[in-house]
Amino acid sequence: MTLHGITAFIDARPNVVDSFEKEGQVQGRTLQRVLSRNRVAVLTDGGTGRALRSWEDSDALTVAFGSGVAFLSEPKALIGPAAENAIYSDVSDLVAFHVDGENVRAITGSGVHRLYRRDLPSGGSVMSSHLASVVTAETPAQVDRSYEDFLLGFGFLPDGRTMFEGVTELPASSLLELSDERVEKLTVEVDQRTTGADLLEALLAAVERQSEGVDHCAVFLGGFDSALVCALLKKLGKQVTAYTFDFGDPAFNQSHTDLVTDALGIEHRWVTIDVDRMRAGFGDLPNILNSPGAQPHYQLHTVFAAEDIREDGLQTAFTGDGCDALFLGYPTIRARSNLMSRLRRIPAPVAGILTRILGIGIIDRRLGHVARTARSVMRASTLGYPASGHLPTQYLDEVSLHRLREDEGVPSAETVAEIRTRLAAGMEEMDPMRLAFLGNAATSASRVKVDSAIMRAGVAQFTPYKDPAVVQEVMDLPRSALLSEGSNRSDLGKQYLIEAVLGTGLLPEEVVLQPKQSPVTSPIDNWYMNDLRSEVLEQLESLPFEWDRAYVENLLRPKRAEDWYRNRIALSPHALQAVGMLVTYAGFSRLST
Repeated sequence: MTLHGITAFIDARPNVVDSFEKEGQVQGRTLQRVLSRNRVAVLTDGGTGRALRSWEDSDALTVAFGSGVAFLSEPKALIGPAAENAIYSDVSDLVAFHVDGENVRAITGSGVHRLYRRDLPSGGSVMSSHLASVVTAETPAQVDRSYEDFLLGFGFLPDGRTMFEGVTELPASSLLELSDERVEKLTVEVDQRTTGADLLEALLAAVERQSEGVDHCAVFLGGFDSALVCALLKKLGKQVTAYTFDFGDPAFNQSHTDLVTDALGIEHRWVTIDVDRMRAGFGDLPNILNSPGAQPHYQLHTVFAAEDIREDGLQTAFTGDGCDALFLGYPTIRARSNLMSRLRRIPAPVAGILTRILGIGIIDRRLGHVARTARSVMRASTLGYPASGHLPTQYLDEVSLHRLREDEGVPSAETVAEIRTRLAAGMEEMDPMRLAFLGNAATSASRVKVDSAIMRAGVAQFTPYKDPAVVQEVMDLPRSALLSEGSNRSDLGKQYLIEAVLGTGLLPEEVVLQPKQSPVTSPIDNWYMNDLRSEVLEQLESLPFEWDRAYVENLLRPKRAEDWYRNRIALSPHALQAVGMLVTYAGFSRLST
């Protein structure tokens, strides 16, 4: 058993806590028991540096985990009446427990971190920032398959659900009073000092707050978004070391990194991402990630980089996350939004016929991901707005699941269409482009990536593009300021930000205007089909249902249609999201055995 972050046992029997503590290991270190008082025992990963902090006096104890604790000198912002206004932009990425006599509070910020909860069979409950710790405490929780179709389709579960029976996720910006099971929604306050300011001034102010007290920062350097963060840190006089993924093949590595580092005079480190490192990651998924998903390689890349940053002695890292969503900068999402706007004009019977044709066995086998995507698009077009333009395309749809599963499955609590319609309710007046970006964010791939990296390595992570003041600054702009009318897939997007940076001298023009490169780019498809093939098939033995090996073998077989998709359609040469989804679902299912 491995523990990361913090875990609290509430009213649990001593033998449960003692067993958990005795068996637990944290990257080779024994767990630390922070507190055993009255109703609560709190266990922590003692090696997470600035990502973990605790305060104790004769009356109370507060334990907080996450990037936001770097800004907390005392727990007053998290307790008492002030808690309702506690989650400010600078401390949003945290989870915390506060114990005061018989009262226990669990708190989540507005950022990436969540707490998972489960009532234990022997009595009491366990809450943790590490999903696997909750699932495996005492008797392993069983897989809940009632929302399996939706999870395998979109890579996340709605309404605080997890894939395990009795295990729930506390929503963001929440305070749970354990004494009476009361959940309150905390407010998020925007720092009014920067609201309404010039965009670059607002970004610089966010970086200045987020890097306060830190002289040497790491940056996950990819394209223009993160390069601008590097430039802003340098403008503030910070020492910067940039980290970029190295796949051993220039075709997959990010371009222009040398141009950025040379122009800014900053250090640069390559993070080795090879098949051996990925194999080890896939073998330990539930201890590294907090949720199954379709792009585990993307999340593992960030975890590995965070581990390298920690090894180099740095504890604070910056990213360009959130920029594309905020400035409508991701061309694939824009293209999907435009496509769905056109497809909604197709009569439902015609869409139904096309969907059935694309589901014919030989077409499905030969087209693979292309057929699955096309069926998903056709099916979504019949839902009506806003559900049709909200979530991205499915990784595994009903045709795929029918061919994959050899059992009859478990009756779904809701149909996929019902869930999609419910999740999009209230968004009828939203701009279709904004809606598509919001739906993409709902899948939580980036959130899980950052949450897992902080949990695993203890390196605090910040991004100025998610600062509430910066978000408000951009949301007040009309869409035309962010994206020119008639924009197509080849446009860079983010024109407002690009125009703000051009001519400032912050970055070379070649860097500002570089073509968009997907953050999920890697040789993962080739690895799935070759070097990791045996590991994929072995992992799938843990799926909670009988599966058709021939169907999976076909998923892993090269296809001309998928090569066309990688080279001509997708921003990233990645078409085997269905494989990643199944591998992670199987990996987490092992926790139940």
